[in-house]
Amino acid sequence: MTLDTKDNQMTDSIRVFILSGGKGTRLKTVVSDLPKPMADISGKPFLEYLVQRVLRQGFSKITLLTGYKSEVIEEHFKDYPEIDVCKEEEALGTGGALRNAIDNYTEDKLLMLNGDTLTTLNLWELVEKAEESDAIALQFMEVCDRYGTVEVSPENDVLSFSEKFPGIVDSYINAGVYFLNRKTVSGKIPAGKFVSIEKEIFPRIKLKGIKFNANFIDIGIPEDYRSAQELIPKWESENES
Repeated sequence: MTLDTKDNQMTDSIRVFILSGGKGTRLKTVVSDLPKPMADISGKPFLEYLVQRVLRQGFSKITLLTGYKSEVIEEHFKDYPEIDVCKEEEALGTGGALRNAIDNYTEDKLLMLNGDTLTTLNLWELVEKAEESDAIALQFMEVCDRYGTVEVSPENDVLSFSEKFPGIVDSYINAGVYFLNRKTVSGKIPAGKFVSIEKEIFPRIKLKGIKFNANFIDIGIPEDYRSAQELIPKWESENES
């Protein structure tokens, strides 16, 4: 059984959550009146590319964690049997949104993806290398000015998270993809509160950092959003060839 081909029992044991509630404040000049994950990339919503990549890797249970203008997302994905939507009535942050959703589901293994970043890493590789531990995917970047960096031990245990700082090069950043156990989410994240999983939860739990050197883009600023118009279709074309 390869990384790209999993049996039904394994795929059914994992639910994928995609954070899809962002307003896209920094993209107001190029994206207006839409949730950030629905920003147009060469004629398709960014979130469509992300969902299709997850589905191609064999995952059959996807929940979109929505907030701002949830109805736009719900309408677009209404005909996808693999997808449901969990809407937060008030902003709960990345951790609070996940905690708000998990009681609706029974899976013990969770993958959570940021809805404004796309990476070509193999999600099954992350799952297998995590070895049942909570884990974060780390992306190698030559220039890290826009991102905080993550330091890991030789055994891949996360040692520290550093804030973004100009001039940092050739380091690993948070790729916005996480493998988590249900008991971690329910036991460490308080229900009904705004919680940043990156700032409030990850620094105080045992976490593995799994390194990748894949294609990666974050559409959070106009410059990278414009770059995504060519890069993402190119990556999709390479995937199909």
